[in-house]
Amino acid sequence: MGIKEKRLVESVLFSASQPISIKEIKEVTGMTPNKIKKTIEELIEDYNVIRKNETSMEVVKAGDKYTMQVKKQYADQSIMVSKPEIKDDLLKTLTLI
Repeated sequence: MGIKEKRLVESVLFSASQPISIKEIKEVTGMTPNKIKKTIEELIEDYNVIRKNETSMEVVKAGDKYTMQVKKQYADQSIMVSKPEIKDDLLKTLTLI
């Protein structure tokens, strides 16, 4: 797989705010589903196997979708600087329920 395609799929996975399907990646990149699947497999190999101890990120399959996320052991620290997706007042209401 070409480095350009690999970086393109990597950037889409990183930028997506939720897991994304191969079809959705195809709509954004114009790549074929087969190329996208092979590229994702390469990214999983890179992040989850080859560079496992060198990065805080991982590529994960969630049902029929994929996501790039912070590994669980780093999530507590990184969540402190990220903005919550639910507003504080709504979160307080949900907590009371």
